[in-house]
Amino acid sequence: MAPPHRGIVLTAAEVQVEGLNAVLDRIAATGATAIGPTLGVFAPAAPGKGRREPPLDVAGAARLLDRPLWGQRELALQGYAPRPVDPALWANVPYPPPPLAPPELRVDVVQQIIDGGHARGLSVHLQLSPYTLPGAPGGQSAESGHAQGPAGDRPLRINGGVAERVVAGHGCLNNPRVRALGLARLRQAAQDYPTIDGLSLDWAEYTCYFLEDAFTCVCEHCRRAALAHGYDWERIERDTRALWERLHRLTPADVAALAAPEGWPVALAGGLLARPGVADLLRFKAATVAGVVAELRAALDAAGGEAVALEVHAFPPPWNLLTGADYGRLGRIAQVLRTKLFTFHWPMIVHWWSESLLAWNPGLSEVAVLRAVLAGLDLPLPPGEHRTGLADWGMPRPDEPHPVTATGLTRKLNQAVAQADGAPVLAYLHSYRPAAELAEVLTAAAASGAGGVWVQRYGYLSDEKLAVLRDAWAAGVGG
Repeated sequence: MAPPHRGIVLTAAEVQVEGLNAVLDRIAATGATAIGPTLGVFAPAAPGKGRREPPLDVAGAARLLDRPLWGQRELALQGYAPRPVDPALWANVPYPPPPLAPPELRVDVVQQIIDGGHARGLSVHLQLSPYTLPGAPGGQSAESGHAQGPAGDRPLRINGGVAERVVAGHGCLNNPRVRALGLARLRQAAQDYPTIDGLSLDWAEYTCYFLEDAFTCVCEHCRRAALAHGYDWERIERDTRALWERLHRLTPADVAALAAPEGWPVALAGGLLARPGVADLLRFKAATVAGVVAELRAALDAAGGEAVALEVHAFPPPWNLLTGADYGRLGRIAQVLRTKLFTFHWPMIVHWWSESLLAWNPGLSEVAVLRAVLAGLDLPLPPGEHRTGLADWGMPRPDEPHPVTATGLTRKLNQAVAQADGAPVLAYLHSYRPAAELAEVLTAAAASGAGGVWVQRYGYLSDEKLAVLRDAWAAGVGG
């Protein structure tokens, strides 16, 4: 029997500051079997430049690193490519490649991490965000920053707008410009790092941080792609707009019904039966996501990476219904699926979804709307939690427990495993949380049918949390 999969994501910045051997020795000492480096090399940015580390995520200023970079728990970083790109791979890409590092930074730290990991018996799974737009926030691309990226290439909402607040700054997955960018990034990574064991894709799905994101994408590229696959685009637009408008006319009775235990299944079934175009949109998004993952798998094979495992990160149920991450379809293309349990984002999502519904429907009760959103996202509150208004929901502080339950996390993982229909599913946990809660989350993952654990990431793993991982994994918990 193969050993449990236990991976830790890390960045070049952490190695640049702490040293390669120190970082990899600490990771190996936990009992990890794998590492997941992200691309690039980094330096503190000049004032007004670069991107915040940790990423701001719109309203996440409370988040701080556990392991300081250049002596700071929050700072602005500038990312670079440590070696020149292959111009042939970027010849027909309407975006520039990542900027080349200045001479003093042209040290390929990622290659050092790969070699050092292999020397320690760790498998190495390079992490890539193929479709995040240069300048946009989100992802781990070296050139990401605080801008929003070209608006014309980003997902279009049914009301004709694009997101003004952006967590994951990815482009429309049916846009040829965006697809070309993703292929160039993957081909460059495969060419630069041919000895990796796996390539994991972040944001090869739609986003769902804001309720408005559920109503994308209806751009011209999506219309053409949908028509080519036989979808009734007129019905998709008509029914999706009707649902959008219905959510702007909610009554207290509507909200109370949605907050009831049986409310959402009934509302979802009735809504999709009444508006089949909405179901078509969800099916089309799932087909789009499966299509881009298949395209990247084919490109990886063509680049000589047939033996490299392709891994896909995906939101858990029920969010994956909106993001197009159909575990069953993706499991027939990719070799591994990682279910993202980034629970520090979840109270922010609750806030943003509730905020939109309250703005659309003035006069509704904050408490009632929050209850309905929690029910819809299947987020039961832990015992003793007393959060009654929007102000209670946001980015947790570093020492603040997240408002989730272990049984809820286990259920989401088991739902993903069931949907994957036999494809390997791993729990993808975030280590931004109190150390005691990290132990609880590992136990929740171990109680599920997931085949192992990835932890995002080393920069949030204090020495205390590294000890939690070591003790848990030594005891066979969480992977």
